[in-house]
This record gives sequence, structure tokens and C-alpha cells, in this order.
Amino acid sequence: MWALYILSWVSSLLLACFGIVCIASGLYFLAETVEEYSVATKQLLNFAVVACTFCNLLVGLVEPIPIWVTVVAVVAHGAYLNTLQTFPVLETGPSFYASCLLILLHNYLAFTTFADTWFPFDEFLAYFVICVWLVPFGLFVSLSVNDNVLPTHGGPASSSSNGQPHGSKGNRSGLLVAFDSVRNIASDVIG
Repeated sequence: MWALYILSWVSSLLLACFGIVCIASGLYFLAETVEEYSVATKQLLNFAVVACTFCNLLVGLVEPIPIWVTVVAVVAHGAYLNTLQTFPVLETGPSFYASCLLILLHNYLAFTTFADTWFPFDEFLAYFVICVWLVPFGLFVSLSVNDNVLPTHGGPASSSSNGQPHGSKGNRSGLLVAFDSVRNIASDVIG
């Protein structure tokens, strides 16, 4: 009886490790794809903002969601759209900070709403994935695009201290460096 109990804990830990590796490799793939296709990414994120705003308005009209949750959602998506104006360069200005504060506020209001009013889990999950987290997750994944953008003004091409142009594989920062570090550590530990 105790053997199966121990095996269940071991298998749970293994499944958690496999899940983390799958999520990390998926994020790495998304970050690489976003870096390579930054114009298409901007178009996709703009479409996602408009679609999520429409979904928030639809849910606010037909479901028993308080009006202030819908208003905060629409204002948050407006801030995301304003943040995308300078994409692929995401500047940390007032629009970026407003987006960060509004995602926290939207999460808080949505969690308290769903805690007070019972909804089935699949509806709860659908609201959070599509109406709350989709665009901020896309913006988070696209943070590394800024590293590979070529200069657009008429000045000389910039290069890093080691002589490589900015955005080359040898001069990465942000999300991809974190994933590369984890991959290197994992390869050292495993083999």
C-alpha cells in the first residue's frame, strides 16, 4: 500500500518536471518565432487586442459580469493597443506602466467576480485565457523582439562591444537569454 503512495508522488514530480520543460520549450519557440516575424507579430497582436475587446464587451453584455470589470478590461486593452504603437520596440513609458497596472487590476477584479459568482470551470478558464491573459502574454513573449531590431534612423549601424551587430545570436538579452541559461544548466546537470 505504501509503495503505490510513494510511486504516485514520484510520478507527480516527474509529470510536473515534464510539464515545465514543455512550457519552457514552447515559450522558447514562440520567442524565436516572434523575433523572426516581428511585423506579422504586430499585426497578430493588434488583431488580438481588437478581438479580446470585442469578447470582453460581449461577455459584459450577456453574462452577469459587473460593468466595472468590463470597463477596466476595455481600458486595459486600449492601453495594450497604445503600447503596441511603437512595436517592435516596447518602450517603458507611461503606456507600458499603465498596461502593467491595468492587467493587475483586471486580474483582481475578475478573480473577485468569479469568486463571488459561480461559473463552471471551463467558462472561468475561457474568460481568463481569452479576455484577460491572451494579449499580456503575447506582449510578454514579444519583449525579446526589441533586441533584434535594426536601427531605422540614418545613423551608422550600431554594434556591441564585441564587434557584433545588435540582435545577432551572440548578443541576446531578455527572455531568450533566460531560456538559453536554463538549457545550458540542464545540459550540464543531465549530461
